[in-house]
Amino acid sequence: HRDLHSFPTRRSSDLLVGRFSTIVPLQPLTIDSMREILLEQVWPIWVQRASDDGLTLVADDAALIDLSQQALQQRIGARSLEPLIERKTWRAWSKAHPGDRIVLHPGGAVHTEAVLEPCQ
Repeated sequence: HRDLHSFPTRRSSDLLVGRFSTIVPLQPLTIDSMREILLEQVWPIWVQRASDDGLTLVADDAALIDLSQQALQQRIGARSLEPLIERKTWRAWSKAHPGDRIVLHPGGAVHTEAVLEPCQ
C-alpha cells in the first residue's frame, strides 16, 4: 500500500509534452473572441434547433456578451458555451410549444436567464 500523496503531481499539459511533434501556444480567449465564437459557431446551431422545434430563440447583444463572460469565467475555453446555453434555456424550452419564443435576458438573478414568451 503506497501513499498516493507521496507521488509527484503533474499538470495535464506536462503529460502532453513529447506526444505531439508541434505545440502551438494559443493566446488566452477574451470576451470579444468568446463572443465571436458564440455568434459564428454556437448560437446559429441553437437558433436552428429552436426553429426545428417550431420555436424562436432570441438574444440581444448584451445577453450574448453576458453568456460569453460567464463562459470565459469557467476557464475551459469555448467548450463551455454549449452547456451554458443548455443550462440557461432548458427550463423555458421544456415548457415551450410551437410558435413560442425563448428570449435570453441579460442581468437576471444569475446573469442571463431565458424567459418563455408564449405564442399569442
